[in-house]
Amino acid sequence: MKLKSFGCSFIYGSDLKDCPPGINHNHPPPSKLTWPSLIADLYGLEHECWARPAAGNLQILETLLSQVNLLEDDLHVINWTWIDRFSFTREQAKSHSSPWGKPWNTNGWCNILPGDSDPVSKIYYKNIHSQFRDKLETLLCIKTALDILMSNDKKFLMTYTDDLMFEKQWHTSPGMLHLMAGVEPLVLHFDNSSFWHWVRKNEFAISEKWHPLEQAHNAAAHHMRPIIDAILRRA
Repeated sequence: MKLKSFGCSFIYGSDLKDCPPGINHNHPPPSKLTWPSLIADLYGLEHECWARPAAGNLQILETLLSQVNLLEDDLHVINWTWIDRFSFTREQAKSHSSPWGKPWNTNGWCNILPGDSDPVSKIYYKNIHSQFRDKLETLLCIKTALDILMSNDKKFLMTYTDDLMFEKQWHTSPGMLHLMAGVEPLVLHFDNSSFWHWVRKNEFAISEKWHPLEQAHNAAAHHMRPIIDAILRRA
């Protein structure tokens, strides 16, 4: 059995001691100090990290669907990222190499982030972006992932970074509330919070780029261990 992890830099482990800022355009290898990696070590599982720094939720979904091996009994750990990232693909972004011998970006994924200052990002966030669309896309990504994992009886654990994906008062619709009601009970909280707000609430150290550091990942692994025990007992 393998533990396969999916997400953005929080699961990739950016800024952890063994994953310093990028050594080239492909970034350094993923950290072995993230909470999914620590969980894998505790249970003697091989860990495959398919998270990518700056990934958006659509990219996370596609990567997950591409790595769900219907013939293998793997444990899938998914952490959904900030909803306001916009994922798209372009041919120029494809890369078939990485420092640890695995494809980095074979589908040419690119992501627009709110802090980006290039002209395309400025146009997107000024003229196209909306929280309504962001929430809807994220909820559809979660629903699609759950449908595939559950219909094929796969073991999984889902967490999230952004509390806005489950915000019910603003930028919503009856259809979106229906989606939330179906998916939220299956996404795990950290003491009724997202991973990010749990990190901040507990005053765990973060990097200058807002990445949770070793203390946070150690605590998260400890927090998730009873849940992993239950998942593996049901196997």
